[in-house]
Amino acid sequence: MDNRDILTRFKDGTLGRQQAMQLLTEGSGPPPQPSAPHIQPSAPHIAGPELANPRTTPAGYAVIGIAGRYPRAGDLDALRRLLRTRQDAPADPPAGRLVDERGIGGHYLDRVADFDPDFFRLTAREAALTDPQERLFLDVAWQVMEDAGYTGARLDSLVGADGEPRSVGVYTAVSSCDYALLAAELWADGHRAMPRSGHGNVSHPLSALLDLRGPHWSVDTADSSFLVALHQAIGALESGECAAALVGAVELRLHPSRQFPGAGEGVGALLLKPLDRARADGDTLHAVIRSSAVGRTGRTGITGSTRTPHRTERADHAGPGGGHTRSPVEDRLVRRALSAAAIDAQTVTVLETPDSAARTVGRAGAATGVAALTRAVLRLSEKADRDGSSPHRAVVIAGDECGTRACVVVEACPGQPAPRPRAETSTGRPPSEPGDPAGSPELILLSAPTTGHLAATARRLADWLTAGRAPQLPALAHALRTGRAALPCRLAVTARSHAELAELLRDFAAAPGARAGRRLRMADLRTAQDDPLLLDEAPETRGYLSALWRAGRQEQLTGLWLGGVDVTRTDQAADGREPGPRTTAPGSALLPRPLWLGSDTEADAEPPT
Repeated sequence: MDNRDILTRFKDGTLGRQQAMQLLTEGSGPPPQPSAPHIQPSAPHIAGPELANPRTTPAGYAVIGIAGRYPRAGDLDALRRLLRTRQDAPADPPAGRLVDERGIGGHYLDRVADFDPDFFRLTAREAALTDPQERLFLDVAWQVMEDAGYTGARLDSLVGADGEPRSVGVYTAVSSCDYALLAAELWADGHRAMPRSGHGNVSHPLSALLDLRGPHWSVDTADSSFLVALHQAIGALESGECAAALVGAVELRLHPSRQFPGAGEGVGALLLKPLDRARADGDTLHAVIRSSAVGRTGRTGITGSTRTPHRTERADHAGPGGGHTRSPVEDRLVRRALSAAAIDAQTVTVLETPDSAARTVGRAGAATGVAALTRAVLRLSEKADRDGSSPHRAVVIAGDECGTRACVVVEACPGQPAPRPRAETSTGRPPSEPGDPAGSPELILLSAPTTGHLAATARRLADWLTAGRAPQLPALAHALRTGRAALPCRLAVTARSHAELAELLRDFAAAPGARAGRRLRMADLRTAQDDPLLLDEAPETRGYLSALWRAGRQEQLTGLWLGGVDVTRTDQAADGREPGPRTTAPGSALLPRPLWLGSDTEADAEPPT
């Protein structure tokens, strides 16, 4: 019986999962020795002592948000361009970095000292005493959550198996503490302020800001750290410990002792949800994680094996010194991950390894896995755009020669359904088309921690609207008010078209507070009493706000919004909009500035007003 027959009988239920996995393993190479580590596939769902029937398991875990910052690529659009041009040669560390005397070339991030403490509710001194790895992770994690639409009222819809809202797990991969090393050297010179130590701090600020109540883990298994964290996150989603999971990794080589030829840095994160739930909620689908596996080499040394899935592009795993050599444990991980997802190895078209990731980000330690997975997602997306008729899948491997290895199977996202038309807007009248000055007015709500941030966010949104990529105003208004946090500096804008909205936002950004009227109003609630009417404490408030949105009471909603009430916290979609693919919009603007150890000026720095 060949692998195809085994998979066919497995899919129709003739073979049990354990039998199928044993046959696949025996048919693809020598069976594991008794001393080999047990490798538990993390997907599909495990129910009791037996593996669940695949027909009753989720189809995978959707990547509904993804972001990152890599050498020569400040965002994923830049990384996509970098992958196309392959202009990723090593370079000297950026100016201002402590460097090894040998002038080592590598792959380094720019401006790692820059941070926006005011946006994240920190003082300048607190930020200066925070590891830049923690700060970078917070930046990227916020970007992922905001882009996915889960920094605002929609967070309450992420309910765990125990009924707890905001059930989001945070899994971080981090393996270095160079900032503490630098601080220790300053201590010897008389500088007595020391940063917090310990990798457990990395996920805390995000959870505190968004009141996240799922499990939190920090993982350090060297190069495999991110994929191991991802493996743990999938297990938590399967068991119902959380409704969504944010998984990220960060690596900075700030101390000269950790710089070497080809060294790398990076930070990246993604947000996961069960695929069926993500589809029902209209989330953006970037890719689907089908399965994962983790294992070690045990006591045995690593011997070469170049077996790879058929049709794999050899260029994808040719490292600087030649083709990647797969070890026996990697072979077993790949087989088990593929069989757990009932995937034929011949359908795998991309293989991402530490060698392939190193061409883009160098040897990036804990960030190796997230760089490799992000590369795979971008490349699968391009393949799916060119040829959407067949499945496009990748195997991502990470791990060093003597430590823990991890493997993930990722698939290009299936086609998303077209947006369902809305019967009416929040005004109760037919929606306007983009640019239609005769359409119904829409209420656009924005907020930020300071007026400076609010002006910068308004300018960013205006530029995006002018670029002609924005959806209909009703969809944009809905996405902004349900997916964004309600912060103290607030703006309410009423507009009938993209052009009108862009003009009003630009006027406000040029002179915040100077232009006010019925179409644009602003309030600064930083010194106001929180929830002065105690509406958030009343259980009837959500229903009341929903009724206002459905009736199109824009004047009343604007007054409540500017008066300190979070009018986005409704008991449903609020305006009758049926679930469908979410609309995305530019994220909140950050205003970073350099903050570093050893400076006495950070605490006196003037924050944005």
